[in-house]
Amino acid sequence: MHPADCEHLPAAGALRGSVIVLHGYGASGAVHAGDGRAFAEHGVEVLLPDAPGHGCRNDGRLAKLAQLHDGRRRAAILDIARQWIPEVRMLAAERRARGARRVVVVGTSMGGFAALGALRA
Repeated sequence: MHPADCEHLPAAGALRGSVIVLHGYGASGAVHAGDGRAFAEHGVEVLLPDAPGHGCRNDGRLAKLAQLHDGRRRAAILDIARQWIPEVRMLAAERRARGARRVVVVGTSMGGFAALGALRA
């Protein structure tokens, strides 16, 4: 499954840019759909991908992580964010190839970690 298959809000009118919004641990991209609509109404497409193991990509790992002690759980959450980084870079490259003049990546909590990681070359 492509990471952007779950939630995509197309730009109304001409594509001015793209925003990729990354959710936190235990959530899904859909939690940010309400925020994304305002961007889409102004010519900015919004991608709300689900992190590995989250939302429509649920593979049961979150239930397993919930059983871990704090330190191991934090390490596992960081591993998910690290797995997400190349996918986020790919999504950004695809947006540029489609004509987005600007691509912005923002995230909360685990998604913020992945957004910062995606900035590194």
